[in-house]
Amino acid sequence: MSSYLDHLRNGADKVDKKLKNASPAKVIAGTVVGVFALQKLRNYFADKSLREAAGDWALYLPMIRAEYRKEFEKNMMDSRAKVIQKYASYGTPITEIPEHGWTADSIRSLINDLAEKTNKPLENLNMSGTIYSNSLRNGDSKHSGFVTINKLPEGAAPGEMRKRELKTAADLNALSLELSDLYTATFKQSYLWNSLHLNEFGIGDYLTYQVINMVASVFGGTVGKVMGFCTSGGTESLMTAMRCYKNWGVRNRGHKPGEGVVICADSIHAAVMKAGIAYNLEVVCVPANQDGTIRVKTFKEALNKYGKRVICIVGSGPSYPCGVVDPIKDLGQLALDYGIGLHVDCCLGGFIINFLQQHNSDFLAIPGVTSLSADTHKNGWAPKGSSVLLTNPTRDAVMNEINLAYYSLYSIPGWSGGVYGTPKDNGSASCTHTLHAFVAMLAIGKSGYTQIAQGIFDTCNQMAQIVDQCPPLKMVTAPEVNVVAFHIDPSVQWGKGAIYAFAHMMEQRGFVLSALKAHMVHFCVTGRLAFNPDAMKCFADACKICMEELKEVNAAVCRGEKAFPGDAGIYGQLEAAMEPGAASDISTAQYVQNWLLGQKGAEDAVRAYFMGIMGYGQKE
Repeated sequence: MSSYLDHLRNGADKVDKKLKNASPAKVIAGTVVGVFALQKLRNYFADKSLREAAGDWALYLPMIRAEYRKEFEKNMMDSRAKVIQKYASYGTPITEIPEHGWTADSIRSLINDLAEKTNKPLENLNMSGTIYSNSLRNGDSKHSGFVTINKLPEGAAPGEMRKRELKTAADLNALSLELSDLYTATFKQSYLWNSLHLNEFGIGDYLTYQVINMVASVFGGTVGKVMGFCTSGGTESLMTAMRCYKNWGVRNRGHKPGEGVVICADSIHAAVMKAGIAYNLEVVCVPANQDGTIRVKTFKEALNKYGKRVICIVGSGPSYPCGVVDPIKDLGQLALDYGIGLHVDCCLGGFIINFLQQHNSDFLAIPGVTSLSADTHKNGWAPKGSSVLLTNPTRDAVMNEINLAYYSLYSIPGWSGGVYGTPKDNGSASCTHTLHAFVAMLAIGKSGYTQIAQGIFDTCNQMAQIVDQCPPLKMVTAPEVNVVAFHIDPSVQWGKGAIYAFAHMMEQRGFVLSALKAHMVHFCVTGRLAFNPDAMKCFADACKICMEELKEVNAAVCRGEKAFPGDAGIYGQLEAAMEPGAASDISTAQYVQNWLLGQKGAEDAVRAYFMGIMGYGQKE
């Protein structure tokens, strides 16, 4: 013990001698820097083992990083080759929305063929779990769980198209009834399909691959470059995108929980804020102008303020409140300049903005755009809930460039139940919603969507004219896609809440408006309204009557006899992975590499598997 104390005293004497001539400022500064460095190291190792940290550092070495990338690419391509082989049994994937919609018989024939290839092999297969009901058992057709729907008539060709005329309510009613029948029949075929079980239900990834590329084709996406996910709706699409960017920030900028920042306009959908809560992100909303337009300058100011904490910016096409399309090219340039991602939210206007001549919706082709969301269950006419998140390549510290989808993939190679991974939050995932989106796009085709989009936009303009003819109602901005936003002209100085009273009156007359903040309302026009021949007359009559009533109520408010309502309401199994660890017969170099990168490599092997499934390297 005494010798130990002697060593300490000798060490202290040596330090005193070295610092004898040092100025107090240098001593203090050195101490501060040392404490800061130790704190940084402590924080760094707080979430990592020595092995993980050493692996991270090893990847800074060019030779190791290049070899790691090479192995990842190989795993992806091996996975992709297996998937292509599996797809061959189903047929050549469809990667674009057809010019004209397929006939119902052609769609029935295709789905029947896919169902037979999926369901028949399972009838005599006893599986662990997977199917829990008394369905698809032993070839007993009474309990098989699927129904053979109509095959093609004699002489008809698979994929036969017909040019639809969608000009009247009767035309849309006929299409709706046809789709309803197709959705019902295909549900009977597919309600047991679960894409979590890739071997039994490889059909799920086959359908997802097609739907992702079909939607991407009308947003300027490129097969083999764009990847993505089918989700339950716009909220899940947006939240999945934000989780991707959060994980990007952790990997590429060393962010800790709560450090990541998302910058958007306050006109963005609330799902972005929801993602901030769920994933511990700071969402910074810069103010939009009253007419819903945004100022790129305010985004730049926020980017300069938050610096390296920023993980992405978000734009809309169009925005929810006023239906304004943000300047995506300008935002894309900002994203490039600051080395971050750009998400474009097209959930509200997707399948409309793509088919209006005045808009160029090739957002995925704009430099800087790294993700986009669009709802197939809105203007795509698929049943609820169905949406897509499309992802582009982005910068990566290890891979140089990797598709953003990489950052969504869950990889748990060390689970006691076996190697486990999923593309996004959910485990089991029904294939039915994806199948229905596929059916909708086949049935309607580009020409059908074009007619629906034009009818909706024309109706927006008619509604805007009616609003302007009922002063003091006033349009907030001219319709751009499918939203008509208006308010009470501020110059008349009516009581606050007047527009919400108007919305309540309109509901009593058959028109449900969406109440917004800042004393505005909007109406999102759909095909259901646009092709109703009586809708605009009824809307005009209702506006006129409600405005006359509102004038009387306002007079009473001014006399202090009544009060307007005050605010807006509430909005409605893996086949391959690198096993971490080392066998006794491997070389020293391989052992060291495995010790450093084994866990990371195993996780990335799982991700590589999914990337291959999702279309990496597939050419047009």
